[in-house]
Amino acid sequence: VEPPECLVGGPGSGSTLFNEKGRLPGDTAYAFDIGFVSTDFISFPLADMTQAVVIATNAVDSPFSMDYDPSGSTLWAIDNASNSLGHWNTGTGTFTSVVPLTGYSGTMEGLAIDPTDGAFYFASTDGATSWLYSLDETTGVCTLIGVIPGATLLFDIKIDNNGIMYGHEGGADVMIVIDKATAASTVLGPTGYAANFAQGMDFDPSDNTLYAWIYTGGGTGAFCTINLTNGAATSMSWRDGEWVGGIDVAAGPPAITYVSHDGVDDCASNPANINGVWEPGEEIALDVEIVGGGDFTGVTGTLVSLTPDVFVPADTTAGPALVGAVPARSAAPL
Repeated sequence: VEPPECLVGGPGSGSTLFNEKGRLPGDTAYAFDIGFVSTDFISFPLADMTQAVVIATNAVDSPFSMDYDPSGSTLWAIDNASNSLGHWNTGTGTFTSVVPLTGYSGTMEGLAIDPTDGAFYFASTDGATSWLYSLDETTGVCTLIGVIPGATLLFDIKIDNNGIMYGHEGGADVMIVIDKATAASTVLGPTGYAANFAQGMDFDPSDNTLYAWIYTGGGTGAFCTINLTNGAATSMSWRDGEWVGGIDVAAGPPAITYVSHDGVDDCASNPANINGVWEPGEEIALDVEIVGGGDFTGVTGTLVSLTPDVFVPADTTAGPALVGAVPARSAAPL
């Protein structure tokens, strides 16, 4: 990589040089229609359910909530038909029951796995009261944390990348924040949809966006993003059905690091001098690390300032092309 001008300094090995913006192409959602329209297990690219591919038809199981473990290796689910915790094979669309669930009241509704520590949480409701539990995934025992205040009909729970739990409350059609330790709740605001019956939600871990399958009855609804400040739901797409689902742990933003030289000088052009200045004709090494793999087709990025007023490539707005990626533009050789 050669610079368009002398660039003084450089913060050293390990500093971010390439800043990927937005959701990564290749993020995939999996969802199951629990029976009103079909019993299909599908996959689709975020956030377009119209591009869904049916992986399998499964008339045996009835999952009420799904979530990935922090590693993204297992899509867990709570199944109402077998009253159990288990996991889905996303390649074949088959559900495997692991352990029966015990110790809870009402009807199972929500499963959430904390990405910060791997802890399992479970929620249930009887239509008047909703409860939050910790869940031992090895024994299936649900241990009561508390009643969720004001949540008469809790549809689902999920936890974001920062360990904050959110709930979709159907009695008032609002999104809430739930304290994992006490079950205390705070209302964010209305979703804008009159939801009913079973439905699900999940976070896209690549950008911490909450998506929800909001079902309004009769096969209709909306696949939405949720505003985590005011609870509002914005429709993205829909495929008729009564869906619950989970979103895979996609590859994180590509980390491209600048391996700097040592020292600084006055930017005298001398490509052979390893002096801390990125000079015309001089090449530096970029270490590209893509964590977790994934499809990067269409990804573009921007060279960013590493230290204000020190490392500012003034006329370079696209980073090096990744596999399948197309830079927006590149004034300098990249």
